[in-house]
Amino acid sequence: MSSADLEGILQFQLDRQRRTMLEEVDLHERRYRGLSLEILRLTAQIAEEQERTRDAQAEIDNLRIM
Repeated sequence: MSSADLEGILQFQLDRQRRTMLEEVDLHERRYRGLSLEILRLTAQIAEEQERTRDAQAEIDNLRIM
């Protein structure tokens, strides 16, 4: 086997490893984006629940005044 053959084999292996790593990075980025969207959705849901709680507490306070 010549050094050019070995170099070609090594280059092929490096390219394959690079593609695998890029695919893994892409997978992690997609998971991160999905989790980020879920966090935003849950944060909005919490804000809505907090608003309902404040409204309910205001109603309770108004009834106590009466």
